Order: sequence, then C-alpha cells, then structure tokens
Amino acid sequence: MSNERMARWMGPLALAFLVTMVLGFFVLAPNAPNQNASAATVTAYYQAHGSAALAGIYVIGAGLVLLAFFISALRIALTKGDGGHAWMPTTAFMGGVLFIGAFAAIGISHFVLIQAAHNNRTDIVRTMNFIDQNNQIAVFVGVSVLALATGAAILTEAVLPAWLGWLSIVIGVLPVIGGLGFIAFLALPIWMTILGFMIGSRMTSTATEGATASTPRTTVPTTHRRLTLRHH
Repeated sequence: MSNERMARWMGPLALAFLVTMVLGFFVLAPNAPNQNASAATVTAYYQAHGSAALAGIYVIGAGLVLLAFFISALRIALTKGDGGHAWMPTTAFMGGVLFIGAFAAIGISHFVLIQAAHNNRTDIVRTMNFIDQNNQIAVFVGVSVLALATGAAILTEAVLPAWLGWLSIVIGVLPVIGGLGFIAFLALPIWMTILGFMIGSRMTSTATEGATASTPRTTVPTTHRRLTLRHH
C-alpha cells in the first residue's frame, strides 16, 4: 500500500480507536471501584462484571493495534510535510510507541485484577486495584511527547493549518499540569481523528494536483484546408 493510500486510512483508523475507547471505558466497564474501595467491594464488582471488563480489554487491545498503524502513517506524513526532516516526526512516533506500550501494560494489570477477583484472591485484589487506579504516568508522558512533537512539526512546516498545531501543543502541555492529564487522555482520540482526516484530505488533494500537473496536454492538430480557385 502506498503512503498516500495509507494516509487516507488515518482518519478511519483514529475513529475506530475512538470507538474502542468509548466501548472499553464507558460501555463495557462503567463505574469501576475507586482506589480506596475494599477488597470485598472490588471482588464483588468484578465477579459481577468480569466478562464485560475482559471484553473491554480485548476491544481496547484491538484499538491499540489499529493505533500502531496510525502512528506509523503519522510519522511518514509528518516527515513528508517537513521536507524530509525526521527529527520531530520520529519523536512523535516514539511518543506514540510509549503510549501504546504503557496502555498495553495497564491492560495486563487490569487483566490480573479481574482474574484475582474471579478466583477470590482478596489478598491480591485490593493491591492490584490500587495499582490499576494509579499507573497512568507513562500513558500521560506518551500523550505529551506525541502531541508536542506533532504540534511542533505542523507549526514548522505550513502543510496543515496552524490552529491544528496549536491544538496539538495544548494537548501536549495538559499532562504536565497537575490533574489535567486525564483531560488530555480523553481528548487524544478526538484529536487523532481530526488530524487523521485532515492529513488524508491534504494528501488526496496534493496527489490530485500532482497528477493534474503531470498530465501532458493533448495537442489538437489543426486541419489545413486548401482553397481551390475555380476557373470559369
């Protein structure tokens, strides 16, 4: 698949990731116990909602797979837009890899919690629930690096609108401000969807313009008519 064709899929990939996030966090596993809940409360919750919580892990895991393709396509698109300079695009890519890896680690921790509750391991449940509620730092760092590097790449090369670059910067700054990292985490899939569709649209229009410019003009031959003088 060519880079231009892959860029057209960035919007749908990000939108699919957004859908998996909504399903995993707000539909399949709502109202999870807080970090100070008792072991009995946590155990009872996951014994009643364990199947839905496990489904949420698998749904979000599928979203992370799609996100890996998005992050790779984003690096290529930003590199092409930045005149081939790969510093900021590569930094954005590394932020995306950190985000995916940290998110996957949270999924593993959550899986252990569900299994401990299912097996009535109350000695493990409360500890794992506390860890599960306080292991987001690496995710926030990944969000910050990804968004800041993407915003810098957009602002240094006028390929995408400047407002999108500034929006990226704002999302990247939020995690380093106390208590606002969760807002950036929620805004990230929406930002990715907007970014993906805009890059896909820009790539498509650029490819169309390039094809139009490279199409040779067809010269219509001129028919010369010979005038014949009739002799009377």
